[in-house]
Amino acid sequence: MMPLGDVRKKIKTNRQMHASLVANGKFMPGFETQVCTTAFLREVYQNECYVPLLADCTFLPCAYKPGNEVLRREICGMIRDPNQVYEPQSRRPLFYQLAVHVEKANANQEWLLGLLSTMNREHPIFAKDYRPPPRSNGDQQMIVSDPMVSMNSAFIQGLPDLTEKEMKGRGNASLFLTKEQRAEQKCVVL
Repeated sequence: MMPLGDVRKKIKTNRQMHASLVANGKFMPGFETQVCTTAFLREVYQNECYVPLLADCTFLPCAYKPGNEVLRREICGMIRDPNQVYEPQSRRPLFYQLAVHVEKANANQEWLLGLLSTMNREHPIFAKDYRPPPRSNGDQQMIVSDPMVSMNSAFIQGLPDLTEKEMKGRGNASLFLTKEQRAEQKCVVL
């Protein structure tokens, strides 16, 4: 036990608490992520929430990384699985508390992958043939209109088509559009 005054001389902010947990060997998510709340940091410090030590982590390669939502769902599903074995069994409440925080807020992908690989080395996400599920926009369909621009066709005649890389690169897509055409070009959600 330490006097509170001594602790306050070293740690006053969440950032300092996060840095002290990392300095003491905890495998923490990035400080700027949503999961690093005051409650989460306090529970990790007080050993009321499971976060592995960096020395205990297993990092496995994942060629095709799924989105954070998939990772969060997998981690919480494993934790809530009644058949999941925890060593020792007394750690189960600590894992449940971690699931509460991971469900509520997002964390960085590297931390979620490290956490998942530490919890289950045999998870299908780390298999060579794994492909993440396609990202869906729910039942929404996007309709984008392709407006007509007033331009002499001779202006672009003879110009080479852009390469795939150039098509994906930055550029002003509305370069030749009027203000009204830019307003009409907005996506319509059904």
